[in-house]
Amino acid sequence: SDDEDGLAADHPNEQFDVDQVVVKFGQATITCNREMFERFCRSNDVNTGVSAARSASMDLNETIKLVRYHNILPQYISKPELAKAFRAANRDHEWSRSNDSDLHELDFREFLDFMLRLQDMALERSKHFDEAHRYAAIIIQKRARMNQAQAKVKKMINDQEVERLKLKREFSDEDQKRVIKLQSLARARKEQAKIHQKAAWKQATKTGPERRYFKGKPAIKGRVRSEGLLAVVQKRLMELFDLCQDGFVFMDNDGNDKLTKIEFCRGLGKIGVKGISLEKVSVIVAADGLVDVIEFLRTFSWHDIRGVDAAITESKLQRSNMVSKVQEKIQSTQA
Repeated sequence: SDDEDGLAADHPNEQFDVDQVVVKFGQATITCNREMFERFCRSNDVNTGVSAARSASMDLNETIKLVRYHNILPQYISKPELAKAFRAANRDHEWSRSNDSDLHELDFREFLDFMLRLQDMALERSKHFDEAHRYAAIIIQKRARMNQAQAKVKKMINDQEVERLKLKREFSDEDQKRVIKLQSLARARKEQAKIHQKAAWKQATKTGPERRYFKGKPAIKGRVRSEGLLAVVQKRLMELFDLCQDGFVFMDNDGNDKLTKIEFCRGLGKIGVKGISLEKVSVIVAADGLVDVIEFLRTFSWHDIRGVDAAITESKLQRSNMVSKVQEKIQSTQA
């Protein structure tokens, strides 16, 4: 090819009237002489069966082994470049002793030509690499300067925004201090309210059986029944509970202030009401089969109740203690 002819022209015949050449690849210096050539040459390999009388020659694979051994491939030369130099050196020179059968092998003079061609290729490649390296360095520097400029612009914008917010602020420093003080006072009052609420609930749970409500006309007028089915139920409630609303809360397991027919009959069975028809009692108390708290208290209360909601609330607060006491009474009566 034209490239190979150009490479051959760089090394005229009189260059190879020597027994060695020195080539450089980067920081490495290699002395190419006959001893190195014969060491990698195929004619010295007894396992190949090649006659020693034949002049030494080197094929492409052996040149690859040689350049790999000296760390030239692939650091400084690529395989395609090596093959190109091999083809350019393996031609019919006037001084070459190769015959037609040796077109794929190099003799010693061709080997020296081959190594010089590799050196030229490595130098050319290094030159292009240096140019690319400088171009890349210029790009990196431009990008770094651009990043610095962008960071500077962002910082300037942030500073301007901070100044704008300072000017836009609605409160002065003194007003801000007052707002902070008011917020702390509000939080303190909220905590105090929680403490008072906990204390009130705790006091409500410790209240005795005689509980007083607001003065005024009783919401429910209590009376003691002397005979009939309702009198039997009321008598049992008076034996077990201190207040009538405690009996309702005892039966109201779900806490919805209403007793179904099944809940009412089951509750009477729990407290030990016997000898009467529980279904008849439920019909007398509530014809629709749903007993609410007002109907229960009007029917069975033996004492006045001034505030129904407050009375039910206090009974619910004391439900756990009340249930344990009632169960103890029921067990003592059964024993």
